[in-house]
Amino acid sequence: MRVNLVIFGFLLALISPFSTSTAGASELFRNADWYKKADAKEQILEGIVKLAPGNGKIGLPERYCTFRLVVMEKRGPVSKPIYTGGHDELLAPYVGHLVEIVGKVVEVEVDGEKREEVWPAEITGTSISKLLGKLEIQARTNGWKPRAGTDTKPKAFVIRSSQELARLAGLKQADIATKNLARLLGVPTIDWEWQMILCVTGGRQSSRKEVDIYRIVISESNADVYWRLVPSASRSGRYDPYPALTVLVPRIDATIRFLQNGRPPAIIVQPP
Repeated sequence: MRVNLVIFGFLLALISPFSTSTAGASELFRNADWYKKADAKEQILEGIVKLAPGNGKIGLPERYCTFRLVVMEKRGPVSKPIYTGGHDELLAPYVGHLVEIVGKVVEVEVDGEKREEVWPAEITGTSISKLLGKLEIQARTNGWKPRAGTDTKPKAFVIRSSQELARLAGLKQADIATKNLARLLGVPTIDWEWQMILCVTGGRQSSRKEVDIYRIVISESNADVYWRLVPSASRSGRYDPYPALTVLVPRIDATIRFLQNGRPPAIIVQPP
């Protein structure tokens, strides 16, 4: 599906009479009458441009928006339709890109229901490294590890789907696997479209240790996860000789490198 989205954007770019470069700011609809008449304050929005999913029905609903902007808010990722006034070719080159949009968030009524749309005046493609301040750990638990987490050497896992989680947990039902891990993380659920799981197992330890992920740094092509083994704060009678830490973070489809104490060699997990 991800490859198909890229191909779709590329084909639209080929027939577009406008510039398809994502470098620098590009003027969009600032001078359009509908934009100028909108009674909303202009603001800067940062997020990822995605194609709107289908609803399984034949035909397009009233006021269909091809694209949406996924922005990170305190409660998690929020998707807002992007209105283009019929000029989808201007947004196609930005599908899958992190962007800054100067525009208005306008409330409209569609099929009898109110919703907020992003009306863009200007768009700028930005570096994925700007996600650094937002790729924070949303939840964590040391009470879960994959079946393969009892190896004598450290291992790392990047989980981007419920099916992958179920396979690693040795369960047949993906929804049960997601529900179980969400409970341990203390969150209502895991939104696999916008979130992912990182898990580090520390290998066999002869004393009380626990895994700590203390930094996640994003560059243009990969993310570096810095982890270490620290003395366990638990004073219970028994201890797990195979410590692990599982964390919930915003999803990025990039190569993930896990570096113990910030030094190579790294455990490298390639994107799907």
